[in-house]
Amino acid sequence: LALRTYLYNIVGDRPFYFNGFNSYALMVLVADSSTRGHVTRVFQQAVAVGLTVCRTWGFRDGRSMALQKSPSIYDENVFENMLTRVNTHTNVMYKDDPTIFAWELINEPQCRSEPTGNTTQAWIEEMALHVKSIDPDHLLEVRTEGYYGPSTPTRLQDNPNIYSGQLGTDFIRNHRVNGIDFASVHMYPELWLPNGTSLEVQLQFVQSWMQAYIADAEGVLGMPVVFTEFGFCSNSTSRDQFLQAVYAWGAAGLGIVQPCRGREPAL
Repeated sequence: LALRTYLYNIVGDRPFYFNGFNSYALMVLVADSSTRGHVTRVFQQAVAVGLTVCRTWGFRDGRSMALQKSPSIYDENVFENMLTRVNTHTNVMYKDDPTIFAWELINEPQCRSEPTGNTTQAWIEEMALHVKSIDPDHLLEVRTEGYYGPSTPTRLQDNPNIYSGQLGTDFIRNHRVNGIDFASVHMYPELWLPNGTSLEVQLQFVQSWMQAYIADAEGVLGMPVVFTEFGFCSNSTSRDQFLQAVYAWGAAGLGIVQPCRGREPAL
């Protein structure tokens, strides 16, 4: 089954703006003939509402069909050959596949034992160089939450809390890496801000958060920014106001996700 995501259709200098979605479990679903139909329905629904980019995981954690069976225990053969694998349905190598928009190095990297960010930075630099040595054509991102770090002390006040600046990540520094093509940011005010924070304050945070990253992506990094994850768990009225605030500011791209803990997105 070839999962076409209708992407990578950039001609000349024409901007490419998109609305996308996160659907993490597609690889697991498509591997099982009894659930394969879910994948088709997900893409049919996405096309129907104008979603043009899907982000899915290229790994599986846990015991069932796992590529990561336990912490630090990986199936290295799979990861080492992912970019050069030939799709058995299209006969196209993944690194040459025009329907793939971008590769993601890692999701929400954190290194709490080393808050300076040096460990995370070294890993990003090494992996970006490695991926680009195999596939220089596709876009590459880090996929951070977007927390500011030690390299921009005046920006630490824009983080949702003090703790988020001590996780070993650094938005500006992490994206000033050869091979990283666009910036990525997440946005979960309902989870990040203190319990009991009013909807009004959360919406103010959304505006200031997006303004800061759009400005820094353009003025400091000189690259597009994509708000790759955002979501809201509360009642539909509050959620609609949250989404309207996000769409009002926009960016190069948006990727909605439902962040409610303990619940998988409905397929």
